Amino acid sequence: MRPLNAIDVVRIWESGLNLRPPDRGLAILSSAIPQTPLDELASLSLGRRDSCLLSIRERLFGSDIDCFAECPACDERLEFTVNAVEIRVNNASEAPAGEFELSTAGYDLRVRLINSGDLDAISACKEREAARQMLVQRCVIEASRDGAEVSAAQLPDEAVVALANRLAERDPMAELIFDLTCPACGHRWQVLFDIVAFLWTEISALAKRLLAEVHILARAYGWRESDILSLSARRRRFYLELIGA
Repeated sequence: MRPLNAIDVVRIWESGLNLRPPDRGLAILSSAIPQTPLDELASLSLGRRDSCLLSIRERLFGSDIDCFAECPACDERLEFTVNAVEIRVNNASEAPAGEFELSTAGYDLRVRLINSGDLDAISACKEREAARQMLVQRCVIEASRDGAEVSAAQLPDEAVVALANRLAERDPMAELIFDLTCPACGHRWQVLFDIVAFLWTEISALAKRLLAEVHILARAYGWRESDILSLSARRRRFYLELIGA
């Protein structure tokens, strides 16, 4: 995995504008891990994908992640900082790869972990239940009861709940949940941390700032965009200070 540079950031932002969220995550991964084919990156479990994205974010912006949330009870705005290292340690990011077996509610299942391709597939579902059923059918490779093969669509709710719990156990970083308490009213609730959306927002802001710097320096010196973006951040800032920007 290589660190992203200014040219990478602008390229990711430009290519990602018309992409759906799961594909934006893959675009970021592909830039940082160019030696790995895109279909292989898409097959990574969500936990492994998000662990990689977290590492990319650390190299680009640092380990501290500044977050905010609004209390659902009183609308108080909360600002808090989490550390990438703590997230990774607390959630045991190294999930087992490949398939696994699960016996529950009288059914024997062969299952694989959820990946980016699954998220892309369910993005067209308008109802939560339809998305849930599609995920089950995609992740359950084989299902049987008393030796007879059954369809994943026939699994009872008990088996589906057990499957969801086992998926979460085997790939804990696939769903990062923060427990929050409102300092104003004491209300407690949980929020989901979406590293793809968070990192995309940061990359978008950085790309726009870089292009603004390109605009200023190109007008002042007549340099090409690629030459300006190839400069280190410190050198770009020095030249900007020289022209009073």
